[in-house]
Amino acid sequence: MAVAYIKNNGCLTVKQYARITQLSKAAAEAELEAFASDKDNPVIAAVIGKEKVYILKGKTQNP
Repeated sequence: MAVAYIKNNGCLTVKQYARITQLSKAAAEAELEAFASDKDNPVIAAVIGKEKVYILKGKTQNP
């Protein structure tokens, strides 16, 4: 779900992921962090401005 969202929108925040998955913000953040830390997944965490976002590896995105 995260990869599809990022492909369509460029990046994903914890708040957005919590909303689309109906998880709490803490659970959404934990899930995204686990996903981003797995080297086999195409998602990485990045900081743009003051906000942490999740993007696809090798992509530079503007939210």
